Amino acid sequence: MNDPVRAWHRLADGSVLLDGFHALKHAVRFQARVPVAVTTDRRAALALADELAPDVRETLDALLAEVPEETLKALVPRPHPTAVAALAVRPSRAANLEALARTPAARRSSSSTTRAILATPGR
Repeated sequence: MNDPVRAWHRLADGSVLLDGFHALKHAVRFQARVPVAVTTDRRAALALADELAPDVRETLDALLAEVPEETLKALVPRPHPTAVAALAVRPSRAANLEALARTPAARRSSSSTTRAILATPGR
């Protein structure tokens, strides 16, 4: 396994902080790219996954690296009570716009706008 602290420092500036178990759980569910995740207690974090998110437990098991409490505090000055923190790759603006264009609401809005323009007198 790569050194999670080294990876954290390398990725921190261009990433989104996932602060706590629930943020990490949702990021994994929505298929965010999460290159590094740390906790001070893997067993406790995986027990939470067993209870609250069995669908992502296997992914979290592979992803979570246990670090000392001092290390977590150095990475995240105010650690979440679940003692879990991770970094997700920040999508580019273009990727965000592309994803938004694929959402059902965007398609409805686009269709409504098109219909409104076509129905405008003089068009």
